[in-house]
Amino acid sequence: SWKKVTSFEQQEGKMAARLALKGEGSRTVAVRAYDKAGNCTEYKDDKTQVVIDTTKPELTVSFNNVQAQNGKYYSGPRTADLSVKEDNFDASRLTVKVRAADVTGKTISGNTEVLLNGRSVKVQNLPAELKKDGAWKYEGGAYHANIIFTGDASYQFDIRVQDLALLNSKEAKNTFCIDQKSPKNLEITYSEPILEKILSKITFGY
Repeated sequence: SWKKVTSFEQQEGKMAARLALKGEGSRTVAVRAYDKAGNCTEYKDDKTQVVIDTTKPELTVSFNNVQAQNGKYYSGPRTADLSVKEDNFDASRLTVKVRAADVTGKTISGNTEVLLNGRSVKVQNLPAELKKDGAWKYEGGAYHANIIFTGDASYQFDIRVQDLALLNSKEAKNTFCIDQKSPKNLEITYSEPILEKILSKITFGY
């Protein structure tokens, strides 16, 4: 829609005016200038879009396996469904921290793989893969990605989204352990009978 501007200021021999754009959305700018004789010149910039974005990205990370044992232990793989609601989404602006560790706390990310949208990816490469546009599918008004954590490890998975207006989503932090192996080398040992303990302490004299 056209807005009439009547307030101008001179800048380096040219007449300049300021126009405040309000409301979310993308716009192109066109200008019509009239002189005192009523002559009109119109200029439209079709190549440049002005985007107003004041809404923070909405990030959701949902896991399918939520039945934890002892707080954070899971006996099977976990699937994480990632959803981002953001009109000005840019995958390269994601902040992703992911780590896989063994029972001693040693990092094993280079030897552990996850499935990203059904494709096998090493844990250490997951952040770079998620920052590619091809990792995300737009559907139902949001961008989606799917990660399946399959291997036994202690995982840390933190993710945050930043849009093109430099607005940040809330950071989603997740820490959990997958352990699919049953205990091995079980043994049953019995303590020495009490009577034998007593007799071993008694001495007989003749």
